[in-house]
Amino acid sequence: MIDGDVLREDPVGHGIVHFANGITAYAFNSGRGLEVEGICENGSVAALNNGSEWEVREPVEEDHRGRRILGYGTFPAVPAQSSTLCLIEDLVHCLDTGAAPRGGVRLARSNTELLFAFVESHLRRGARVDLPLQDSRHRLERAYEPRQPKFEAQD
Repeated sequence: MIDGDVLREDPVGHGIVHFANGITAYAFNSGRGLEVEGICENGSVAALNNGSEWEVREPVEEDHRGRRILGYGTFPAVPAQSSTLCLIEDLVHCLDTGAAPRGGVRLARSNTELLFAFVESHLRRGARVDLPLQDSRHRLERAYEPRQPKFEAQD
């Protein structure tokens, strides 16, 4: 909900992002939780159910016109990990070594800027919005308390 220049809730929407290197990303709010799919020249890889499942599609044969037919491939086995634990381990690594965090404030700012660019585009009836975002007056002011982290002690 947008109230003047203030967003009262986290923005939800979809959009198209054209990167300077020629890659195009399509962002959709499908209602299926966090799902990400990368579609490439030779197939695709998708993270489903918040990264708990992975799907690979790769060329398996060609049709009568010589076009690739994609079939399901095998994604390498990876151990399930807690995102909170990974964040903490990353921060500890940074403190121990002086290295930059894998995400960091610049990535968080870029993600936020992209969300507000979607809002600006919506308010301009779908017009293209260039980044860095210029002259945006909008801000997010949530009217509820943040959720508390879940913690379960391990034996």
